[in-house]
Amino acid sequence: MPTTSPFEVDDSPQARILRSARREIERSGILGLRVADVARGAHSSVTLIYRYFGDRDGLLAAVLGQLYDEIQENLITWVEAFAADDTPLRREDLTKVIVVPSKEQMEYSWKIRLQILAVSSVNPVLREHLERTTRATYARSKAAVRRINSRMVDGHRFDERIFNVMAINQLFYYTDLMGEDGPTASDYIGYVSDLLEFLPPSN
Repeated sequence: MPTTSPFEVDDSPQARILRSARREIERSGILGLRVADVARGAHSSVTLIYRYFGDRDGLLAAVLGQLYDEIQENLITWVEAFAADDTPLRREDLTKVIVVPSKEQMEYSWKIRLQILAVSSVNPVLREHLERTTRATYARSKAAVRRINSRMVDGHRFDERIFNVMAINQLFYYTDLMGEDGPTASDYIGYVSDLLEFLPPSN
């Protein structure tokens, strides 16, 4: 489902325009976004939108960058909250932090993220924004994984690449295309659990 934006409590013209653009994207998709519709929904004008954002590409860079930031922040905040506890962890506990291919959990975020990535291939401003956000989120995820690893029982450690590499390679779109022939959540968790080979205890 759509995430909550900090702009929801901001009544500036820019925030109203961005909220209107988000509503249009949710209704018509990114390709269907029309600046005139955004202006009407924001009780603004096309001229004012261009003054604030330059052009349609500038508006897209702003609103899609905002959406991407929120999706990434929601995910990393959840992982960091799991990592913050001091309770010792066992292998089976790690499956609680695995994001499984699930339409209920992920449908909105992966569909909008795919659209955002597609637009970023022809929108350099958006591309630069996504690069900054992704690198910052990845650094935070690596720190969280190190924290989780330090909590493993009996000094065991897991190979951290399994989380850091899988975080990049999870493409739920393909799972959705496979329909009933695709892996279930339990298949996915079982597979990852088997991959969690522990390294020798640390000294």
